[in-house]
Amino acid sequence: MKKIKYYFLLLLFMLPICGIAQNWAPLGHGLEYPAFTMFADSVDNRLYIGGNFKYAFNSEEDTVIVYEITAWNGNKYVALGEGNSAGNCTVICPPIRGIARFQDEVYADLQDVPSGSGTIYGIARWNGERWDSLQGGIKSADGFAGKFSAALEIEDDLLIGGLFTRAGNIPADGLAKWDGSTWEAFYFPGLGSDNWICCLSRLGDDIYAAGNFSAMTEEGQTYDIARFDGEKWHAVDGGIRGGLGHVNAMLVFQGELYVAGFFRKSAGNAGNKIMKLGASGWQEVGGGIIGANADIHAMAIHNGALYVGGIFDWVGDNVPAQNFARWDGQQWCGFGSDFNLGRVLAIESLNDTLFVAGGFRYIDSTLVNGIAKWVGGDFTANCGATNGTADSTGPASISIFPNPATHTLHLQFSSFQAQQATLTVHSAAGRLQYREQLKLSPQLQQHQVDVSAWPPGVYFLFLRAGERQAVRRFVKKGTG
Repeated sequence: MKKIKYYFLLLLFMLPICGIAQNWAPLGHGLEYPAFTMFADSVDNRLYIGGNFKYAFNSEEDTVIVYEITAWNGNKYVALGEGNSAGNCTVICPPIRGIARFQDEVYADLQDVPSGSGTIYGIARWNGERWDSLQGGIKSADGFAGKFSAALEIEDDLLIGGLFTRAGNIPADGLAKWDGSTWEAFYFPGLGSDNWICCLSRLGDDIYAAGNFSAMTEEGQTYDIARFDGEKWHAVDGGIRGGLGHVNAMLVFQGELYVAGFFRKSAGNAGNKIMKLGASGWQEVGGGIIGANADIHAMAIHNGALYVGGIFDWVGDNVPAQNFARWDGQQWCGFGSDFNLGRVLAIESLNDTLFVAGGFRYIDSTLVNGIAKWVGGDFTANCGATNGTADSTGPASISIFPNPATHTLHLQFSSFQAQQATLTVHSAAGRLQYREQLKLSPQLQQHQVDVSAWPPGVYFLFLRAGERQAVRRFVKKGTG
């Protein structure tokens, strides 16, 4: 009987090993430089990728010249014509930031691109063989190409948002409608000529525009977000407050409007870097993103949860999460991933697969060159309290970081009551590696464990107090 118990425990410890080797996998050999946007196209099952790269690498022997836009078909990168002008921009080409599908064709924000006898300005349509201009395109006040960065289908038209003052021959202030053949005005009460609309969303019968702008609405001047009710523009609960505040991402999650970007509670906002719009106005999202200089660049919904990416180290109630985190409507979770100080600039979900892109070469020890897909299944390294309440399954709320760890494993925990606890760490094979007695308290506590001399591998940390137990899994890498 003792042998049966021993083998059962050994099996229990070893179950997670097969999935821990890597949580991220590269797409081919990645990209030359960062991607700034992705578009998951379920029509042709392609992931469209835009940025400021010239090359996409399928393998060491297979390099594709793509000029700032490419498509990943599930197996390899493919070029879309000559992309953003094959390097022949009238001015220096900024990275591609806008991609959308409308009426069975793909649109992207190509810049000052020679096309036949004319020039593509700010937005182009891919016909399967080449990029076509859109009746004069979109232009900025100086006559050069404008920027297309947001799209929303409304009835039979595509509402285009970005940074531009003309669409075709029609005056525009960052918004215009395209019906597939002609431009139509869509009034936006922006102040000045540099209003940037990054995002468009529909909630109920209303259209929301967000970005970095000032606008004169029915309620007066507002900043960075406004609501269109079909006839007039309105302020949204005071807008985004703070002189440097702006929105980078917006979407509807679980029936509520979420905005994310760079804004702070200290400036009068309801949350730090992320908020949601409730019935009574803006609301905090589980403690938001921690860090004065933190910034969210991207949001996406995947398997019923909201994923955010940017530059940050902590979320919610001090949950470690470097540049990538998940919010399920109740709690924040981190994944223990190390993005090597590179920002996450884009997130997308396609065919049950989650993709990230940005300014990183490695994730953990995996070379990905700026783009990767999640292969870690249901793994999370750390999760916070549920809607600000304590987790009732363990003796304490506990977070560990970094994960993987090389020299020192840091612990943060707070108990529901003062009590004695035992901290142990076991290898994946069940061998006791570390043991210590701790005194828990309701206040947030910091603790460190020196792992520098431990063999590399998978470990399980147990915090036990009476009949209650919390378990965390982490990886020790390197030789210290």
